Amino acid sequence: MADDGIILGIDLGTTFSAMAYVDRHGKPCVLANAEGHATTASVIHFYDREACVVGDEAVKMVVVDASNVVRFVKRYMGEPDFTLEFFGKAYTPQELSAIILRKLKDDAAEALGGEVLDVVITVPAYFNAAQRAATADAGALAGLNVLSIINEPTAAAISYGVERLGADRNIMVFDLGGGTFDVTVMDIRGTSLRTVASDGNAELGGKDWDDRLLNYVADCFQKQFGLDPRDDPQPYQELYERCLHAKISLSTKPRAVIPVNYRGHRAVVPVTREEFESLTADLLLQCEDTCNLVLEKARMSWGDIDDFILAGGSTRMPMIQGMIRRLSGKEPARGVNPDECVALGASLAGVFRHPA
Repeated sequence: MADDGIILGIDLGTTFSAMAYVDRHGKPCVLANAEGHATTASVIHFYDREACVVGDEAVKMVVVDASNVVRFVKRYMGEPDFTLEFFGKAYTPQELSAIILRKLKDDAAEALGGEVLDVVITVPAYFNAAQRAATADAGALAGLNVLSIINEPTAAAISYGVERLGADRNIMVFDLGGGTFDVTVMDIRGTSLRTVASDGNAELGGKDWDDRLLNYVADCFQKQFGLDPRDDPQPYQELYERCLHAKISLSTKPRAVIPVNYRGHRAVVPVTREEFESLTADLLLQCEDTCNLVLEKARMSWGDIDDFILAGGSTRMPMIQGMIRRLSGKEPARGVNPDECVALGASLAGVFRHPA
């Protein structure tokens, strides 16, 4: 049986979700899902009226069976009239999010040897009351006891170690996930952590970088053979996965090679990191503009920020870290796992707010 005192911290993400708990030694630990991964794709594939899968298996069907796949449901939280229908059954955003949460709940029970019901769930700082209420409702529908809903940048800051930062510091949490982007400036005064300003773009995320790379590679193939691999679902899905792996590779290597096979033709498209950064320069500029807007709202300059915390897997791209260095003259905080820090912070927040 799982320890009754365990509180699960859940980062219910737009593209990926994660969960964590604080162990008996007071250490926050990420819980792997049933597939052994630290994150779970926030993707659902319905294959009949009563059955669906969540995570990696659903991702494989994104292009092949797109009409029965749900992605980015977080963008629609709090919209009262929004529904999606699959096999004749309509679902609200809360019901769809509950399916993802149930997957996390079941995987946590398997990992911990017993059911855990108490949770803290994170949301973007810009979520309004309706969006927060919808998130809490999703948790209830999943059979969870939602102790609190906290802001993602707050959770990231807690994970970083607010108590170690010292008094009177300003921090920026730069959160670029797969489907959304937001920037938050917070200040620490003694033991108080306060959001000063926040802004973002619910339509900007790592997927936009993926799409740029995919379209570049597909265009190169089309120019060579007069055929477009984006026209057929299966080749499109294969190309998407290869481009995603290439993007990840370009974060650590100066060059990636992307093979394309379509209708008996084969091409190998090389892409350098510089070429990739050129293809996506306008996306990076959008990030920079949002940072400047948030600083303006906070009535601060780049020099006023003491610590930069990067959250969201897309912040692993060197261009993001380079932008922070160029504009601030400082290094982003080390020792923060961008995929896990929000869930870890949520688990700690649960313990702080609900001590045994």
